[in-house]
Amino acid sequence: MWKVLRKNREQPLHLITMDQAKLQLRLTHNHQDALIEEIIEEASDWVERYSGRSLAPCELVGSASNWDEIEEISKGPVRKIVSVKYIDEFGNLKELEEAQAHLDNRELTANIYFTGELPLVDTQRHNAIEITMTAGYNADELPHIVKNAVRLTASTIFLNGGDYVDERNTFAKNQIKAISIPHV
Repeated sequence: MWKVLRKNREQPLHLITMDQAKLQLRLTHNHQDALIEEIIEEASDWVERYSGRSLAPCELVGSASNWDEIEEISKGPVRKIVSVKYIDEFGNLKELEEAQAHLDNRELTANIYFTGELPLVDTQRHNAIEITMTAGYNADELPHIVKNAVRLTASTIFLNGGDYVDERNTFAKNQIKAISIPHV
């Protein structure tokens, strides 16, 4: 079974800017900037978790037991396959040639397909194959509707605290559903 093992991100998750958050909250002063930074991060994280996608730039590492399990990557948008490593039938760690792994990322859910003869892997391992890829939108590509969802979530957190986000965030949930995420 294909699964994402970890998501590596170099910077905190901020899907909107401080100015965008302050505009949404109708704040003109700076004395709550530290709190607003935390709220932006919490709201961005909530929207990303609710959507089930990797919205900001990150590195995803996923694994599978065999080649047939690797097809659809729903954590997209996936940008690029960085590496495909596998444990061969003798227990040796190897890397698949770059020309054998192909990414079809024309849709939000990406597909990986392989060409040529694939090597045998140690099928006794649940993680015999490990794929590292880059995913997420660049700041200038983030859909407006996602930014709206983050702004609405930030407002909910600011006004009600983080405990009520799931209950009171109907507008943000509708914004996220509108970007055609199949499992929401």
